[in-house]
Amino acid sequence: SVREAVIGVFDTMLSLQLKALDVAEGASLPPPSAAGIVGSVGMAGKINGTVYMSYTDALACSIVEKLIGEVPSSVEQPEVTDVIGELANMVAGDLKRRTSEQGYHGLLVPPVVMLGPSINIDSNGAPISIYRSFLVPNSTEPLTVRFFAKLEG
Repeated sequence: SVREAVIGVFDTMLSLQLKALDVAEGASLPPPSAAGIVGSVGMAGKINGTVYMSYTDALACSIVEKLIGEVPSSVEQPEVTDVIGELANMVAGDLKRRTSEQGYHGLLVPPVVMLGPSINIDSNGAPISIYRSFLVPNSTEPLTVRFFAKLEG
């Protein structure tokens, strides 16, 4: 599940124990807009979908500092976009493994990182729509994750 994938990646890669907060599915998803930095990775095959992981600028810089040991001066630095993209890639990889175990094999598309004050994250009518938020230790700003997918017979 999305919850286990995100919590597992952050524990393994950053030794951070995230606390799961809100969850929503389908029509109850919050508005599809994010501000800050979003890492996304698509899946193609018997499962077609995308994982979007949204961070505020401050949260992204804090996570990168935990990983590389120094505070980035801006979210536009390559170190920040690389880390945010790789975290999305690892979460998508874990979800791919979990769906493959259920017979839905697919390939991952390389990560895309978006920056800005208003990033639209739309499900495009995907029948599987999941929203989760997580509290990162020593931060008051949540990490939000959206996963949209369609399964092919």
